[in-house]
Amino acid sequence: MPDESVRRVSGSTSQAHHTQERPPLTYAQRGLWLLDRLHPDSPQYNVPFAVRLRGPLDVRAMRRALTGLVAAHETLRTVFPTHQGEPYQEVLPELAVGIPLVEGAPELAGEWAAEPFDLERGPLIRARLLRLGPDDHLLVVVLHHIVCDGQSMHLLFDELADRYSGRAIEPVQAVPYTEHATREREMPVDPEEIDWWRDHLAGAPTALGLPADHRRPAVRGTAGGTHAFTLPERLITEMGTLARSARTTSFAVLTAVYAVLLGRLSGQRELLVGTPFSGRLDPDLEPVIGLFVTTLPLRIDLSGDPAFVEVVRRVRGALLEVLGHQDTPFEALVDGLRLPRDPSRTPLIQAMLTFDGRRLADPRFAGLAAEVSMLTTPTAKFDLDFMINKGAGEDFDVAVNYSAELFEPETIERLAARFVRLARAAVQAPETPIRALPVLDDAERAVVTASWSTTAGPYPTARSVAELFAEQALRTPDAPAVEADGVVLTYAELDRRSAGVAAGLEAEGVGPEDVVGICLPRGLGYACAMLGVLRAGAAYLPLDPSHPVARRQALLEAARARTLIAEQVTSESAVWSVPKPVHPAALAYTIFTSGSTGEPKGVGVTHGALANHAQAIRDRFELTAGDRVLQFTNPVFDVAAEELYPTWLAGACVVLCPDPVPAPTDLTSFLTAHRVTVANLPSGYWQEWAATVGHDVPGLRLVVIGSESVDAAAVERWARRVPVPLVNAYGLTETTITALAHQVRSADWNVPVGRPLPGLRALVLDGELEPVAPGVTGELYIGGAGLARGYLGRPDLTADRFVPDPYGEPGERLHRTGDRARWQADGTLELLGRADEQLKVHGHRIEPAEVEAALHSHPAVARAAVAAWEGRLVAYVTPAVPTGLRDYLAQRLPAHLVPTVLTPLAELPTTAGGKLDRRALPAPRLDLDRPVTPPRTELERLLAALWSRALDLDPIGVHDNFFDLGGTSFSLATVHAGLKERLGGAIPLVTLYEHPTISALAAALAAPGHDDGATPAPAPASGEGLRAGRARLRRRRTETR
Repeated sequence: MPDESVRRVSGSTSQAHHTQERPPLTYAQRGLWLLDRLHPDSPQYNVPFAVRLRGPLDVRAMRRALTGLVAAHETLRTVFPTHQGEPYQEVLPELAVGIPLVEGAPELAGEWAAEPFDLERGPLIRARLLRLGPDDHLLVVVLHHIVCDGQSMHLLFDELADRYSGRAIEPVQAVPYTEHATREREMPVDPEEIDWWRDHLAGAPTALGLPADHRRPAVRGTAGGTHAFTLPERLITEMGTLARSARTTSFAVLTAVYAVLLGRLSGQRELLVGTPFSGRLDPDLEPVIGLFVTTLPLRIDLSGDPAFVEVVRRVRGALLEVLGHQDTPFEALVDGLRLPRDPSRTPLIQAMLTFDGRRLADPRFAGLAAEVSMLTTPTAKFDLDFMINKGAGEDFDVAVNYSAELFEPETIERLAARFVRLARAAVQAPETPIRALPVLDDAERAVVTASWSTTAGPYPTARSVAELFAEQALRTPDAPAVEADGVVLTYAELDRRSAGVAAGLEAEGVGPEDVVGICLPRGLGYACAMLGVLRAGAAYLPLDPSHPVARRQALLEAARARTLIAEQVTSESAVWSVPKPVHPAALAYTIFTSGSTGEPKGVGVTHGALANHAQAIRDRFELTAGDRVLQFTNPVFDVAAEELYPTWLAGACVVLCPDPVPAPTDLTSFLTAHRVTVANLPSGYWQEWAATVGHDVPGLRLVVIGSESVDAAAVERWARRVPVPLVNAYGLTETTITALAHQVRSADWNVPVGRPLPGLRALVLDGELEPVAPGVTGELYIGGAGLARGYLGRPDLTADRFVPDPYGEPGERLHRTGDRARWQADGTLELLGRADEQLKVHGHRIEPAEVEAALHSHPAVARAAVAAWEGRLVAYVTPAVPTGLRDYLAQRLPAHLVPTVLTPLAELPTTAGGKLDRRALPAPRLDLDRPVTPPRTELERLLAALWSRALDLDPIGVHDNFFDLGGTSFSLATVHAGLKERLGGAIPLVTLYEHPTISALAAALAAPGHDDGATPAPAPASGEGLRAGRARLRRRRTETR
């Protein structure tokens, strides 16, 4: 409904100073016009202010003052119609803006602030008065940002107060805004300036990876919120003192605080922070109301753990660098840099900081006390935007505008508290290294280093696993202990056979700290030998008979093995004896894992660590005598120990898998035939098996998965189809197998690994061993009763990976896992991949797990992996690449996470342990020079014609990406206008962004209900795709000449 407070007044005399018939928009205005097309009816760029007026208010005088103000400034009478799809400025001859007087509650002001504007019809200023009391009013003035900026609001309120008060308004010689716009657009952007910016920003991260509460949507919306807090005047004064000593300004100090906070939260050592520059380089523009402000990125270097004052100096240098290049409009900069299009983020900058040492405005209305405040709308322009102004008193007001699609209000409230905490510490001790500045308060530190890091104390470890087994055998001698190929050993039989192994070893003089190699086929003999070695108080080294002799010999030598068991022990001991008591710190087994240098490293696990683990797993999985637990893993891997010892300590039966293990398609029948109740499976194998399970598995009550990351989509499908609980387990050989466990009930894109087992301790620390805040990525450290002794014969490596626990008792250690993790809000841990697996493509830091999770969610994808290859994000898919997979991914992922190349593989390469071997992935198949596919339908031909006209290019293929071909946001708006003209209807501009190929856009437009927002399809162009597209264009144009 039109605003009744506004009426257009026709007149014969135009007060506009036009330099041409249809004055163009400035670059900044075009950017806002385009955003309005992308998000129509959004108050995202409303600029709402409220003026609290106390005293006897003359309402008529206020209305006359506003009318005179609008008449004096052409920008306030400007609207933005289009001609052939191109917007221009139309200055209305006259525009009378009324000020309705309303009785009501202050909450009305917020509702008025959020009412959208119509840029084409206008008006783009409105005002209302809210009577709060007899001499108490609230004047609400709202403008669209396309006609004003921060300096404009000072001009507006000062002149409004002067006109209300009857003070003389001195005429000022000023450049009309339309003339300024014409000058700017007629002056081409200096290519040397774009080159300077390209060099200046080369290698800079264009994506800020702040920890968020929600997964970033594939297409950014406008939902936002605002949190307000105060910076005390004393803190600002201290910042000023520090600024003077560093020969800079308080703004530089605030920016340094902001950058350090963002760096600590994101883990980035370099980042871009946006800040506004006035844009009024011509003195004649100073008194003009209009949009002049431009945003520029400050490249801030945090590397090397500098002192805070050094960061201040670096910020000063960054400011001085860009000051000489501030006349390049931000929108022209983005277009000139040809950045990859990513609809999930604002280009180049996702975090803003604005500082103004003045109050928002300080108008002097005669007879009235006036206080100006800024209203908020439920929108956000950036992921994070700190706006700092002088408050009513001596303090400074901070408004934090944030994306509600990413953050919860509580998160932003904590962020604000951290900003203040860090600022205080930094200005009081500016020589402090930034990594030592406090981000967490004492209570938060206690949560992440104590409350969440442990769950319960350790189990008694004075008695070894062998002793605990012997006690169980005495309690249930006739119960089945282990079954293989139809042969069952009772607890008594297994006890006597293992005693026979122990007796033979003791006869050879084997005892504590001696290592015994076991090289047997999988089966009952292997289980007896493992238990027998433990019974002798020694340590076993499991070997695989199928491995080369030279490798087996090398491992035996590296472990300094005393002897080797290479023959089955089938007889029971003639003389039964109790297991030899052994110190908990004595060695129980050693397993060799692959090393980063290619040399395997032997991990030594103690009897005490194994005893704690066996009891903890028994209780965590609620194992009882009635369970039948699958022993799936090859004994050379430590997970085999988790399948054996906890089962025996519960009095349950171990069911040994045959060698080779069943194919995933055959596992269900095997489990059913052998009445298995608990299965512990590698995640990759489980995922393939789960795809074949369509209903309940009789008798199965628990499935444990682990060894590698688990796909969230597969978990969701399992939960819907199979009523068997699923536990995601995480651990390392160095932490005695499973250290963390989480019962999975639902998952977003990543499945948590949960909380530590009793006796263990988990911490997430940064590079300086400082705890990180919840949601912030750090490295996972594990300590406690499950910690291994170290690496056999490798004190250097042991010292590097097993470090003193800075939050434990003296002498306690932590294992540095090399895995990146973060705490979730409920105190569970989430893994984000190996520290050395994170990819970087076109300035984006990419977690392979997130992309792989989206790939796995496709029902036709069995396994998938992603990698970076020559600047591209590539994906490998088994068993084939489904039709439309890239379109499918674009529905679920931001553009930079959609692989540009999809390569089918019969199967993914794996290590000996069954984990994905990323180093063995082959070179991807490239398809950059595919032939041009001509339009096939009437709609595709229409789209091709519109593209051809907008891009000045012919021919165009239906699979070509609009942005690959050199398209920009504004040329896409031209296509949008032509499309609306030809097809009619409400076609959102965002639909064209989401479907940047003719084939995808035609399909979206033809789909029922596309007006409600079609599903995204192919990802916008990458920089590599742009170069390839340009190469195709050159060839195509040559061929058509």
